[in-house]
Amino acid sequence: MTTTRTTAAPHRTPTRPATSTAAVRAARAALAAARDPYARLARGCKPRGCRAPARRVHGRRVRYVIGSEPGQVNGMRWRGAGARD
Repeated sequence: MTTTRTTAAPHRTPTRPATSTAAVRAARAALAAARDPYARLARGCKPRGCRAPARRVHGRRVRYVIGSEPGQVNGMRWRGAGARD
């Protein structure tokens, strides 16, 4: 009586890990974000660009808080001549 032992075949690891579609989408989004220097806008949003010239056209001046003229705040309208009294 000869007994022969059979060894189980070693577990084969898959050549490619199983990925879900969500993981694939996340990887693509990460890759696209790495290539794009600017953040993506939401669907339907338009890029606004620099708004400083438009503020000047519409009667607003771009004011900066430097310290030489106290009370100035970014983006606020200049007070009218009657309000200075």
